[in-house]
Formats: sequence, structure tokens, C-alpha cells
Amino acid sequence: MPASGLFQLCLVSGAETAAKAPPNHEARGARSLPRVLIIQEKGRHAANEEFREASCAQRALARLGVTSTGWGLNHETFRVPFAEMEKEHDVVLLLENYPETDWLPDLSACRKAKIFWCIDSHVVLERHLVLCARHRINMVLSAVRGHVAAFRAHGGVYFPNAYPEDLVEPGTACRRQDVGFCGNIANRGPWLKAIEKKFALQIDEFVLGRAMVQAVQGYRIHFNRSHSIDINYRTFETLGCRTFLLTNETPGLGELFRIGTDLVTYRDEKDLLEKIAHYLRHPDEREAIARRGHEHARRHHTYTVRMETLLDLIRERL
Repeated sequence: MPASGLFQLCLVSGAETAAKAPPNHEARGARSLPRVLIIQEKGRHAANEEFREASCAQRALARLGVTSTGWGLNHETFRVPFAEMEKEHDVVLLLENYPETDWLPDLSACRKAKIFWCIDSHVVLERHLVLCARHRINMVLSAVRGHVAAFRAHGGVYFPNAYPEDLVEPGTACRRQDVGFCGNIANRGPWLKAIEKKFALQIDEFVLGRAMVQAVQGYRIHFNRSHSIDINYRTFETLGCRTFLLTNETPGLGELFRIGTDLVTYRDEKDLLEKIAHYLRHPDEREAIARRGHEHARRHHTYTVRMETLLDLIRERL
């Protein structure tokens, strides 16, 4: 069944699960806007700093007229104690996904609304559950559809990843590589070797920031494979680049995108290689899918769209 465009929020409260329709934003201007404190380490790679979740969220909130502050290790604001920062804000948005860090303060006594955008639970679910209990998180935004119920005690909400539309956009140069892969090899090694045996493959490993965008813009086909049951960032970023995406079948993908219309999936190695061959032979069909995928992602899966949804959740639930 094709995706409706805007995913339905899956809310878990107590023993009940309810689906809510996409929010209506028309009355936003008449309502008060919260001041948001965003907690996340600034990052350790200069090339990727502006792509960090905290930076992307902060710029998106600014576009919506919301005041926010980034705070965490290596931020200039980190010199100010958390207790002082808390006083100046209405909501705490925790984006730090590595709970073993020693700089994160104890948030349990914080009386402001505390929200955790749980992005990497497909890797560290148990540690995220401990983090939520320790800091008494009020609401969890789970980027993994299958883990929403695990955060039942903290009002889990399905809240997928997104892409920063101010940084990721279609390129103007001609596509140079037939097939490309940009990212960490991890579990993709055997798949990349299979592709390399039959097609010209460009592998851009550990390419970050704007260089990542330029790399993806240059592929005729971008091969992607999620790490686990997640729908990874590269899914959204590839469509943001208006590049044809060929990715594995992942739970929930069809809720966010129209399979075969916005992107194409593969089941196994044989299916993958056959589809690469097909879409290299049919450039018009391939580029039409890339255009539709970009249009769909631009309407429904940017950081600005996610922050609009976040503001509605804050008003409705906290």
C-alpha cells in the first residue's frame, strides 16, 4: 500500500497504542512558542559539524521562529552550567545518543519537559532504556518504528530520521558514476563486492558533510543498506540530493515512501543486480523516480517538517 506521505505518529501510552493524524499547523502563529535547550556534543569532525542533529534541529527551529540553544561538550555554551541553562528554557531536547558519555549531567531533577530523540536504538536499545529511566525522560521520539513499544513507560512516539534541506539539495553537475556507495562499509561488504564484480562502483567511505552531498549527487544509482531494522540517514539524504535510491526492504519504509515511485528496494543479491542493470539501461525511468523521491522527501521528511511535528507534540502532550 503506498505511503500517504506523512507517516502517522505511533503513540504508546500505558498499555494502549493509538494512531494520530498528521497535525494541522495553521494555528501555530497564534500560540506561544517554547524555548528549546538542545543537548548534544558539538562533534569531533569539523566537516560534519553543521550536519550534526543538534545543528540541523536548531536551524530548523529558527526557520519556524523558535528560540533554541545548543549545549554540550565542545559548545561555547558548555561553560554555562546546565542548571543555569535550564532556567532560560521551557523544553530540553536530548539528542546525545551515547549514554556512556561522562559529560552529560543528571537530568532527573530537571523540572522542564524532557524529550529524547532516540536515533540509534537499533544499536544500543538497552542503554537507551537505562538512559530514559535514569533521566526521567517525559517523551521518547523513536527513529526506529519497531522500538516504539519498548519506550512505553516514556510515551514513545514514532519519529523517523530526516535530512537538512538547507545543506542537502540536488546537484547541477552531470552524474559521473554508474553505482555509488557513500558511508561506513560495516555490514555492506559482501553486497559491495557483488556489485563490483558486475558494475563500475564508486565507494566513498568516511566521506562527511558537504563532500558527502557532492559524492551522492554524482551517482546514477546510490546503493544503500540499513544497519539493522532502522531507516538510516542516507535514505533521506539520497532523496534530498535527487539521486536514485536502491535500498533494502526495511520495516516501516513503505509508511514513509511509495516503494517503486519514490525509491526502489531489493530483496536479495540477485534482485539487487538485476535492478541495477535495469535502471542503468533505462535512465529516463531512473531519473523520474529520483525526481519524485526528491519531491516527496522535500514535502515530508526535512528537519523543518520534523520540528513542526515536534512543536505540535509539545503542545499536545507536555
